[in-house]
Amino acid sequence: MSAPPTVPTAPEDSAGRLQSIDLLRGLVMILMVLDHTRGLFSKEPFSPVDLARTFPALFATRWITYLCAPAFVFLAGASAYLHGARGLTRGQLSRFLLTRGLWLLFLEMTYLNWLVWSDFLSGRFLAVIFWAIGWSMICLAGLVWLPRWVIAAVGLVLCAGHNLLDNVAPESWGPWGWLWQFLHAGGRIEISSNIHLDIMYRLVPWNGLMAIGYACGPAFQWEPARRRRWAWRAGLVLLALFLAVRFVNQYGDPTPWAPGKNAVFTVMSFVNCNKYPPSLDFLLMMMGPILLLLAALEREAPAWMGPVRTFGRVPMFFFLLHLPLIRLGAAVTKSFRPPPRTGFGLLGVYMAWIVFVLLLYYPCRSFAALKRRNKSPWLSYF
Repeated sequence: MSAPPTVPTAPEDSAGRLQSIDLLRGLVMILMVLDHTRGLFSKEPFSPVDLARTFPALFATRWITYLCAPAFVFLAGASAYLHGARGLTRGQLSRFLLTRGLWLLFLEMTYLNWLVWSDFLSGRFLAVIFWAIGWSMICLAGLVWLPRWVIAAVGLVLCAGHNLLDNVAPESWGPWGWLWQFLHAGGRIEISSNIHLDIMYRLVPWNGLMAIGYACGPAFQWEPARRRRWAWRAGLVLLALFLAVRFVNQYGDPTPWAPGKNAVFTVMSFVNCNKYPPSLDFLLMMMGPILLLLAALEREAPAWMGPVRTFGRVPMFFFLLHLPLIRLGAAVTKSFRPPPRTGFGLLGVYMAWIVFVLLLYYPCRSFAALKRRNKSPWLSYF
């Protein structure tokens, strides 16, 4: 069985890449740097979405970075479709997704856990974003053998229906409780007396969102004006659905919203949706703006967005580089600011964020140029 036939796409660069996808991916990667900078540089000892302790600017700084993970997962699904549409058979596309998924899992359990997330020698492993994307790609490797409408239906059921299972406890699965933690509940899985896995990013519904991205793949092959209209309409529909479902306050998120001490805190409560795992409300709230951004980026990009597009061309390289850079910056900063001066206010966080983005540009530009010159299949893994 062969993949869907290739049709012309636009606007593309000389390498056949869609500008809007690279720009959107680059923008959310810049926001990702803000989130990780805040996590290591902020002086606030509490969660920025803890409405009992946070303040609006800190809440907004965290909330805007919620766009990152849904955009990555959705675009990964759409990119998988476009990759298959370049003449690959279903088998070739399935193998591509399987190997990329395994590669991401390997990086999560080695590079990221050794260098970034935690102390590998302690026996504590964290399963974060590469874990979710990797397993979702492995799931998609099987789904691509099905008709696209079936893939879309699976994705919609997983994204819209998984909150029905919020009250299912791992203990109800008996000895298979670890499997429910992997799929939906998250938490700590004891592998041995000295090794445990903390699952932050569950498989469901991230795999559903990737399946939806794949099912939307043909839209990225339409001519730009039609794709722009589709993205605007879809984004507005998703935002309207979010407002309706969230306002009813009966389904879609395990934490209902409530009136706050003023109008600002009421709005904060309304948009304070659950990310771990991402609730239906969370996905609607994030995917609406993501599609609106995509629509806005379908026009010819101004020259000043060139660096943003550069970041979007090398997402893996960017990701693997930015985390140790921020950690190194935090370690150097703390060496000059011993306790109790162990953090910065939001102004300091934003200044550090700008510095890190600037430092990342030239390595990313050089690597993007290398990938254009050298077509080695090994470079495609980065």
